[in-house]
Amino acid sequence: MEQVSFTVDPIWLTRTLLQRYVEEIIEDNYDKAFVFACYEYLRAVEDQELEEVIEKYMKNNNVEEITFSDWEMEVSGIINVVFETEKFNGLKFEYERKGYGSPSGMGIVDKINKAFYPCGFGGHWNKLMDVVTDKHSKYGEPLDRMYTYSDMDGYNGVTREELDKFIMDNFEFVGGTKPMSEYL
Repeated sequence: MEQVSFTVDPIWLTRTLLQRYVEEIIEDNYDKAFVFACYEYLRAVEDQELEEVIEKYMKNNNVEEITFSDWEMEVSGIINVVFETEKFNGLKFEYERKGYGSPSGMGIVDKINKAFYPCGFGGHWNKLMDVVTDKHSKYGEPLDRMYTYSDMDGYNGVTREELDKFIMDNFEFVGGTKPMSEYL
């Protein structure tokens, strides 16, 4: 078989194969927020950032050179490093905040943990209570008690005013039909 020699920019080739991987593998297996974050990352990432990702992949996997002879395996490893970056996770979070992170387009945004929790129609308040109980224990039991007993002004050192402020400052409802303040 005859071979033709040529050179190609390795960063361009990596970007192209990452793009192909997203199109062929990621698109059908992840939610829209994840897919959109992949495309936005690939559009916005600087060459230097991508080189750092590649170097981290090589170091973590004891790879001496990337040949792309098994392109899916190598690109899978590189993209897994991308998924760990602050840049990618920030993009994913922003798309989740826009309602792309769940099949229903609805959920709770926890601004403290930069996390999105999907829920169904009419499930925002219950999901918020679950998230506060699981992730912000100081407010979990007071929220449960003050929700159950609406005339209670405080519980366990947390006032209703403090609890309301905590919720309003640190959470968002995505895709709801009424603002969060109507629940308080």
